[in-house]
Amino acid sequence: MITGRAGLSSFDAALAESGRVTDSLTAEMNQLGQRMGALRAETAEAYKALARMRLADAKSGEAAITALDAASDGAQKLIAARAQALEETEAALSEAREAWGDARKAKERARATLDALEEQASGALEAARARLAGDAAWQALNEAAEAALRVAMHAEQKTALAQADSAGKGKPYQDDRLFAYLWSRGYGTPAYRANPFSRLMDGFVARVARYEPARRNYAMLTDLPAKLAEHAARTREAAAAAAAKRSGFEQQAAAAAGGPQQAALDAARTAFDQADHAAETTEARLREAQAKAAAMAADEDEDGRAMSEQIETALKREDLVALRAAAARTPSPDDDALVLKIERLESERWRISQEIETRREVLDAAQKRAAEAEALRREYRNRGYGQGQLDTASQAMIGALLGQVLGGAMSRDGFFGRIEKTRRADPWARPGASPSPWGGSGGGDFRTGGSIGGGGGFKTGGGF
Repeated sequence: MITGRAGLSSFDAALAESGRVTDSLTAEMNQLGQRMGALRAETAEAYKALARMRLADAKSGEAAITALDAASDGAQKLIAARAQALEETEAALSEAREAWGDARKAKERARATLDALEEQASGALEAARARLAGDAAWQALNEAAEAALRVAMHAEQKTALAQADSAGKGKPYQDDRLFAYLWSRGYGTPAYRANPFSRLMDGFVARVARYEPARRNYAMLTDLPAKLAEHAARTREAAAAAAAKRSGFEQQAAAAAGGPQQAALDAARTAFDQADHAAETTEARLREAQAKAAAMAADEDEDGRAMSEQIETALKREDLVALRAAAARTPSPDDDALVLKIERLESERWRISQEIETRREVLDAAQKRAAEAEALRREYRNRGYGQGQLDTASQAMIGALLGQVLGGAMSRDGFFGRIEKTRRADPWARPGASPSPWGGSGGGDFRTGGSIGGGGGFKTGGGF
């Protein structure tokens, strides 16, 4: 059995891995982007060299040189501005990464302190329960708690039977068209409204169909489950209150025997919650900085797009195409060598653009997984799983389930359904902070604490 808090580590690990993938891909895309910039510049210089050769033969040569020079000058200015922006982005990323690291260390320290206190509290509680086996006050509380639990379980069973009975026995009524028609209009109840002629005809139909006895029977079938459900809810509350009284008595006995006070546990939990919140806040800032760095690496920022478009537009000029075609028709080996060089450079640029696009797709997938993991972590905490205990051997199970969700092999509902089955109440929880001993909105078992001295609690086995 682990604490629900330990289960949060699986989400933290998934988000940390996503951050490492993002950093690695961003670094690779930066290197590829630098190589792409160098290739663009080299291609432009090769075209200018070719244009100079063709000045004597083609008027387009001078226009090409002018266009390429203008593009290069503009690009150089953008490159300088972008380099400054990259430096600032890297500094912000480094600062965010350092702050996140410090926050995680503080969170782990708070977690270690709380885990130690809870382990001490658990040991003291078990020892106290063993000593309380012959205590008359505890026996009275225990008997009251188990009696209330039996009443609640019986009420739940009666409610389930009534619901099943209503579904089975109510179907013939629902399938009878005349009955269903009169029931839908509220005939025979204060809700019925109709004009005189309709009343006359509905009355005739009701007499022929013997509606009134059927209405009373069907009303009882449909009303009983709701009334029993209300009663079951009251008995659940009574059982929880009785269990809380017994738990409070046990906690006092544990504290008197040297165990940690509830106030100390509450303070440690508050400290962990604050450290956890601080870690998530710095983590969010880190992801923002990573996203900005990744966008710049992929030329998705404004300056990067402008720089790329300016050079690419110049390199796609029609007169450059004409220069290459003219060079291919001449016997001169010099311009042929430049044409081959340009072709080689453009082939390399295409290859690198494909590599950048591949990494961009992997990066997008990693960021989507991070967003999904973050949403799951938030829901895990909102559902109260970060409190209490989970009946599983280790947090590896949560990590495995999380991996299935992020990989598309399991739905979010399936994930929380599996977690819900392991949920247990925390006997040392702060008021209102622990999940209900009835398993919240899903399943789960209610541990009463049971017979003392036997080395373990009495488990009712009830999942409702």
